[in-house]
Amino acid sequence: MPVTVVAQAQPATPVIRSGRYTLVEIRPEQAQQVLLEQVVDITLPSGWDLTVGDAVRYVLRFSGYQLGEHCPKSSALCELPLPAAHFRLGPMSLQDALQTLAGPTWRLQPDHAQRRICFTPATEQEPTP
Repeated sequence: MPVTVVAQAQPATPVIRSGRYTLVEIRPEQAQQVLLEQVVDITLPSGWDLTVGDAVRYVLRFSGYQLGEHCPKSSALCELPLPAAHFRLGPMSLQDALQTLAGPTWRLQPDHAQRRICFTPATEQEPTP
């Protein structure tokens, strides 16, 4: 018995005309839906004695996220002096910028529901649900 394959049509993406020849999709950008994927290009003020915590707060100021105040393990990281190499970040995703500031020995722990950012030592095991 022959098998019949029916291709399903993909739903059309809604668009509007913008200009004579340009069609623009009507949907939010990926970075608007997943805020940690937004692109940042940051230059921190030089000449100050900045800490990693100061830099994280500066990077987060228009992102929709904030540094978690109840993250006791993050305080050790936040008190460290900011390396000169981190005074200029980007263009890169917000998530990559935060991980760059923290370094490889810290793991970014976002709380998307509360839009808070914490860091934990990378050597700790995540709790299993």
